[in-house]
Amino acid sequence: MKKALSLFLAVVFVFTIFSVCASAAKQKTEKIIFKESITMLKDKTDYIGVKNADKNTALSFSSTDSSVATVSKDGKIYAKKCGVTTVRGEAVKKGVKVVLRLKVKVIISRNYLYKSIGKAIAKSDVTNIKPIFVIGKQLAKGATSRISLRNTKNGDTVRYTSSNAGIVRIDRNGNITAVSAGSAYVKATVKRAGKSFVFKENVRVVESDQNTTITTTERNKYYSTSAFVGSSIGVGQKYYFDRQGSGYLGNPLMLVRGCYSFNNDKRLNINYVPLYKGVAMRAKDAIKKSGVDKVFINMGTNDFYSSAQSTYNAYVEYLEGIRKENPTVEIFIESTTGVHARGQKRVLNSANVRAMNSMIEVYCSKHKDMYYIDITTRMLDSNGHLSSVCCSDNYVHLTNKAYAMWMEDVTAYTDKLMIKKQNVEDAVKTAEESKSKSMIKRARNKVSYLSDSTFKTNMINRLNSIKGVKA
Repeated sequence: MKKALSLFLAVVFVFTIFSVCASAAKQKTEKIIFKESITMLKDKTDYIGVKNADKNTALSFSSTDSSVATVSKDGKIYAKKCGVTTVRGEAVKKGVKVVLRLKVKVIISRNYLYKSIGKAIAKSDVTNIKPIFVIGKQLAKGATSRISLRNTKNGDTVRYTSSNAGIVRIDRNGNITAVSAGSAYVKATVKRAGKSFVFKENVRVVESDQNTTITTTERNKYYSTSAFVGSSIGVGQKYYFDRQGSGYLGNPLMLVRGCYSFNNDKRLNINYVPLYKGVAMRAKDAIKKSGVDKVFINMGTNDFYSSAQSTYNAYVEYLEGIRKENPTVEIFIESTTGVHARGQKRVLNSANVRAMNSMIEVYCSKHKDMYYIDITTRMLDSNGHLSSVCCSDNYVHLTNKAYAMWMEDVTAYTDKLMIKKQNVEDAVKTAEESKSKSMIKRARNKVSYLSDSTFKTNMINRLNSIKGVKA
């Protein structure tokens, strides 16, 4: 009995000593957690670097949702599908544990200029003796970010530094500001009882993280299903198109004819209405027969018989006729061009043109699938008249320079619209795939900036139909 009791006490003693030692060992390891976030494109890779890790370093990586992004044993992140996950890295060496919690948001985008920069950063020189996580991040000029710390204690010394404050600035709370284009690193260092916890982030600052250009191929495809409507000024535009060579803007349909006016359209005066496949017809009928989905209209010059208000009324009646026959077509109103100082008439004059354009602009803003493009302002002189360099006859007709300016303004407008629509559609696709509340909220925010259009309605309907939304 005494022997058994002695054996029991010995076991208890050993277990107690083991527990105390294990507890002491556990308490000996100091830990700091660094939190950051990045955005990745679906199917892209990035990399988390670790400096000063050797065979004595316990190193591990994991992802909270491997369906969104996986991370390999050496820190390579692969973005698999849209959504949000947290990639965790843990390095333990000589009683110091540095933990990285990297929130990874995976999106679809044709215009976000994302480039994996982690590998290059992992090669950068770091001289601290403790394991250091090294990540890379791209920010647009003026954008902000933040390094967050967890598990700090009273008595800890926390210091944030930037290698070049002229490129990227970081304050005492870890708030990062992208100041100017270039590359610099920020470092967060926590010192506790002689131990160091370090996190390093290389920040590449770019002028913009969004692609703001449309390729010639994209633009030509966009305009290939469009029609341009106009009078003799439109005929001049057709000649300008022809001079640019075959294939310019995808060879859009030109429904233009000299002396074309709202009145001639209404009366179907076959001598002064556009020709479609050799047949004279109203623009609304030609648009319907051709099946184009966009129409660019420059009218009004031949319709100033009395006031700007009456010309506007005739314009609205004309547009309503087009809309009735073509309920889904997008209508772009190119502002009525001006009148030269020497060509001012009692009714057709610069003041009336400006007044009518203002009314049409308001009209477009209140109607679905309608857009107003100001092509006139750049053509005016300091007195508000059609400038001499833009006028070919001291009246209303235009020079080649004016047509070049016209198309610069139109394509710049539609390029921005195309990019905006691309970004919205990409955000909606991201929301549909991720089924994430945050991604749906992000998509709805982008949709809210669209003007009233069939496209906007379709995007809203797609978001409303998403099932199984994740918290």
